[in-house]
Amino acid sequence: MSKPYILNTLIIYAKKIEITPQKEYYESLQIDEFWTYVGNKSNKVWLLYVYSAENQEVVSYIFGDRSENTV
Repeated sequence: MSKPYILNTLIIYAKKIEITPQKEYYESLQIDEFWTYVGNKSNKVWLLYVYSAENQEVVSYIFGDRSENTV
């Protein structure tokens, strides 16, 4: 299997995962992002996620481009 195939498969399955926050209210949250590419470097895919350091919990995430709509 090729590297692009594996990355694409991971992205497809990750989009199906639903995260339910453990709390209704958080004192503070952190947001971070990173990117990878599928196939070639012009095909960037961004992962943005929200993290609670207090609970060591990923509260939310999204894959997409680096646009206002994704954020």
